[in-house]
Amino acid sequence: MAVTLRYESLVKCTPARVWEHFHDVSQWKRFNPAINDVKWTKGEPWTVGSQLSMELVQPRPMTVHSELAELHVPRFLRLKGKMMGVSADHSFEFTDLGDGTTRMRTVQVLTGPATIFISKRIQDLATATFVQWFETLRREIEC
Repeated sequence: MAVTLRYESLVKCTPARVWEHFHDVSQWKRFNPAINDVKWTKGEPWTVGSQLSMELVQPRPMTVHSELAELHVPRFLRLKGKMMGVSADHSFEFTDLGDGTTRMRTVQVLTGPATIFISKRIQDLATATFVQWFETLRREIEC
């Protein structure tokens, strides 16, 4: 069984400006209340194959170890990770809409045997953290 979480929002600026603020992983905890800490653990930051560790406090405390699987600065990145019987494929896309607006989109696909324990309530909680992440980011960077 797969669980897919999605959120998108519009921001009045370029994808490059979004990337300027997004790429500092030490700041992710300011944007997303589920994140306690993020740090690069292997390889050069923002190089395909590099790894990072993300300490989460919601929906319960856990550490996610992810690898940067794909990167196209400033438009797209994909992280692949594992946590407690769940594999996560998480992408972020920043698309220039041609009118001074960028669509920020995130999609997280969760697979594995433990997905049977991911209730609608947990899905809604996770999606709400994406909403807060993007809305906080939007308020800080909007031109």
